[in-house]
Amino acid sequence: MRTKLITLIDNLILDDGYRSYDKLPDDTQAMLTAEMAVSAEDSGFFEVLTESKKSENNVYALIVFLRKNDTDNALMLANQLRENAIDYFHDTLSEMFDDRYGVLQSERNYEDGLHPIVDHVNGETRWVR
Repeated sequence: MRTKLITLIDNLILDDGYRSYDKLPDDTQAMLTAEMAVSAEDSGFFEVLTESKKSENNVYALIVFLRKNDTDNALMLANQLRENAIDYFHDTLSEMFDDRYGVLQSERNYEDGLHPIVDHVNGETRWVR
């Protein structure tokens, strides 16, 4: 499953030109969050609901919906779950995105005939011909 997530991230970088997870539209972040939840191990799959920073809000929104049983509260519950899930996986997906961006950028540099040189003073990598 992680392969699908990596492929999606690669496509966002290569095809759509995104350089950072935080620059992605909300619906794209939500889509990646869904793929992350699907690819999570059994415990990780449920942690998104119970271990997020505001997981108590998930319960409160559910209680309100159960009491009132209307469309507005169903939408509030859905939005609360969505926001908490995106927030829960934000750091992991942001790191994955940065890692994939670096890998793909290195591949492009090699294809362009460049090779890396590491500065011994500050440790930064420069690409030269």
